[in-house]
Amino acid sequence: MDAPVLIIWNEKYVVGNETLDEHHQRMLNIINDLYSRLQIGISSSELSQILQDLIENAEIHFRAEEAVMQECGYPDLSEQENAHQRYIIELRRLIIGINEDWSDSTNDLFVFLKGWWQGHIVKMDKKYSPFLGKLKDQDKIHSGDNG
Repeated sequence: MDAPVLIIWNEKYVVGNETLDEHHQRMLNIINDLYSRLQIGISSSELSQILQDLIENAEIHFRAEEAVMQECGYPDLSEQENAHQRYIIELRRLIIGINEDWSDSTNDLFVFLKGWWQGHIVKMDKKYSPFLGKLKDQDKIHSGDNG
């Protein structure tokens, strides 16, 4: 039997930058792993580790994405930066609730994660896709680790 998933990756999420698309897939994989493991049972230490991975990977992705948008001259960069900051703030708030009572708070987390990632990629991230052709080095990988 396949593990339950919350968000299924498909082509509508492709933004046209291999690194950023891989980051998006990685984020959805972490969310789906958390969702699946909570269905079958997970220890509080495992839960804490996955939630930490969720934050760390989002921060890495956001830095990389913002660097790409900066490089290609995307005019709505500040709107994206604000959305990214709000995401991290809300995710941290939800995680505090889970740490206090994770059995009752995970539904709020999954509603937020599913809505945010599906909506953000399709409604906001896809808007920068046309600007990606302006990248100076199409093969340049933006890991987000170096600013």
